[in-house]
Amino acid sequence: MNLLRLAPLRWRSLVPAFVLPLFFLYATEVLPAQANWSPSGPDGGDARAFAAVPGQPSHLYLGSTDSWIYESMDAGTSWLRLAMLDGTDDLILDNIVVDAADPQTVFAAAWRLDHPDGGLWVSHDAGHSWTEMQGLHGQSIRSFAQAPSNPKILIAGTLQGVYRSSDEGATWSLISPAGSKEIHEVESLAIDPANPDVIYAGTWHLPWKTSDGGQNWQNIKEGVIDDSDVFSIIIDPVKSNIVYASACSGIYKSENGGKLFKKIQGIPSTARRTRVLMQDPTQPETVYAGTTEGLYKTVNGGKSFKVMTGPEVIVNDIFVDPANPQHVMLAVDRGGVLVSQDGGASFTASNQGFSARKVEALLVDQKNPGRLMAGVVNDKNYGGAFLSIDGAMSSHWLSPLMARCWPEQTTGSFCWIRARIRPRNGLLATSSPTPSPRLQQRLFLANASTSKSRSRTPSVSWMVASPRLISLAKPGWRLPRTAC
Repeated sequence: MNLLRLAPLRWRSLVPAFVLPLFFLYATEVLPAQANWSPSGPDGGDARAFAAVPGQPSHLYLGSTDSWIYESMDAGTSWLRLAMLDGTDDLILDNIVVDAADPQTVFAAAWRLDHPDGGLWVSHDAGHSWTEMQGLHGQSIRSFAQAPSNPKILIAGTLQGVYRSSDEGATWSLISPAGSKEIHEVESLAIDPANPDVIYAGTWHLPWKTSDGGQNWQNIKEGVIDDSDVFSIIIDPVKSNIVYASACSGIYKSENGGKLFKKIQGIPSTARRTRVLMQDPTQPETVYAGTTEGLYKTVNGGKSFKVMTGPEVIVNDIFVDPANPQHVMLAVDRGGVLVSQDGGASFTASNQGFSARKVEALLVDQKNPGRLMAGVVNDKNYGGAFLSIDGAMSSHWLSPLMARCWPEQTTGSFCWIRARIRPRNGLLATSSPTPSPRLQQRLFLANASTSKSRSRTPSVSWMVASPRLISLAKPGWRLPRTAC
C-alpha cells in the first residue's frame, strides 16, 4: 500500500494532555489561504467547563483549552463550535456564566498556561460574538461567579486577588488587600445565595471568607490541613451555613458557615485532588466530587462516598440537570464530554461536534484519498492512530483499541498498530499483501535517527509515518493471534 507522508502539524502544545483540533478542507486542488475550514474530528479532547442557560437545561455552553466555546441545544448530545475568543489558541476557559437576568448575555473567564494573563469576555448575542471587558484585561482569571441574589454583582478570582463588579462587569475593584501575601491565586469562589456580601475564596493556600463585601477577610482554616490548595467551594442553596470545600488534602464540610471544617472520609488519598464539587439541585444530600482519579458521589451529605468511574477519568467540571438529576455530565481531560442517564452509575462519550485534539501527523492513501490516518497526541487510552474512510467529510473516525487490519481490495491488508506519542520517535505502520501470522512475534520501536524500523519477522516491511509518534508495540509485547 502506498502512503503519502505529510509533514507533522507543529502546533504549540499547552501540556501533554491539552490538545488542539484537527481541521480538514476536502478538495482536489490547492485552495486560497482565505478559504474557510471546518473541524472534522477526531471528536473528543480536553473539556473544561459547562454552563447552562437558566430555565433551559438543554441549552449548554462548553469551554475548552484552545480558546473555543461550544454550544449544545440538545442537552449535550451534539456540540457546535460557536466562537473563538481573542483570536488565539491558548486560552483555557474554566469559567462560563450565563447571566441569570438576561440569557443572551454570557461571560467567559480565561487564563493562559505558563503566562500570568488572561481576561474576561462578554457576549450579548448568546455567544456568537464576544468582546473583552477591559477592567480585567491581562488578568489570569481562575474563578468567576455571579451573585445569585443580585445578577449585577460579579466576582472574579485572579492570581492577584479577588475583584468585584457591581455593574455587570463594566467596572471592577480589588476587594482583597492589595499586595496581600495570603489572598492571591484565587482558585475557587462561592457567593452566599441570599447575601452577596458573603463571599468565600479558596486560594492555593487555604480558604478565606468576607461577610462585608471584602472590607474584612477571615482565614477559615479551622479543621483544614495547613497549606491546602482549595480547588472548589459550594454552598447549600437552602442551608447556607453548610459549606463544602475540596483541597489537595481532601474534602471538607462545615455546618457553621466555615467556622469549623471537618474532613470527609471515603476519598482515597491518591484521588484527593478534587477539582470540582457539585450538589444535586433537587437532592442537597447528594454531592458529586470530580477528582483527578475519577468521579465520586455521596447521597448522605458526605458521610460516605462511592466511586462512580475508573481512575483514568480526570474530571474538570460536572453538570447535574435540574430538570432531570439522573442526567449527569462530566467535562474531562482527554475524553471530552461524558454523559450519564442513571445518576452517574454509567457513562458514555458524547462528543459529536466537539473536536479539541492535537494531531501530529496525517497519512493519505495515494490509491484511495478517502482513507486518511491521523496520529493524535495523548496517552494509551485516548491518543493513537485514527482512521477516516470518507476523506474526513464526517467527524466519524475509527479508533483501534487493539491492532487491527482494514481490508483493501487493491493492496491486500493494511495493518495499523495504535500509536502512542513519545518525543523523537516514529509511528509504525506495516503493510503486507497477505496477512502474516508471524506478526505475532516481538516488535521493536523505531529509532528516531533512522527511517527504518525492525521486526523479528523478516518478511514484514515497516514504514515510519511520523517522527513524532511511536507504536504501542514494545519488546515483549505480542499482537493478538486474531489481529491480522
